[in-house]
Amino acid sequence: MLPAVISVVGKSNSGKTTFLEKLIGVLKARGYNVGVIKHDTHGFEMDHEGKDSYRLFHAGSASTMIVSDKKCALVKNLPQPLSLDETVNTFFYDVDIVITEGFKRENKQKIEVSRKENSTELLCSDDELIAFVSDYKIDRKAPVYGLNDAEGVAGLLEKKFLNERKAVESHDFLTLRADGKRVGVKDFVQDFIAGGINGMASALRGVENPEVLEIVIRKSGRKKT
Repeated sequence: MLPAVISVVGKSNSGKTTFLEKLIGVLKARGYNVGVIKHDTHGFEMDHEGKDSYRLFHAGSASTMIVSDKKCALVKNLPQPLSLDETVNTFFYDVDIVITEGFKRENKQKIEVSRKENSTELLCSDDELIAFVSDYKIDRKAPVYGLNDAEGVAGLLEKKFLNERKAVESHDFLTLRADGKRVGVKDFVQDFIAGGINGMASALRGVENPEVLEIVIRKSGRKKT
């Protein structure tokens, strides 16, 4: 089951990043894995001029990855823009929820941040909003949370998205991934695949009623005879 995607939007200097920092911290404290995507319409450089990774990428590499023991970063030229769904499916399949900063034109449910001192002009229509985060009263259908109420917004996300994800994943007894991406499998297909594999595995020596069976299939891995 792919993660829900929620876009946090608002005018420049509305406090989106500050609120996101608080929200991510609350969700992490509640035990969730959170992915974040920031939309940059102006292009960016992930490294500074003069750094080895910067030099190698600008020497003509199509993709450059920096890897340490605890994290990695990839810079890759795109032949065409990636949609938000493509980005999530490719890079964020293993998290519980993805929160974006920006992407207000994407068809995702949104939280709009609005600060009275900055602007009271709103960006989103009622049908695309699940909440406002603001320091003034907003007369719209979506609930309004204070600028510091990350706990309240986290509770809303749990109720609308994360609890359902937990229920679905706890029900699944078969997990299928294709090139690292989790693929949703209907109940009858889970029963069919698991029944066949368990039946064949039970005939093998050394397999004595295991709790978990893991199988990896590589299309190019088998040698032809």
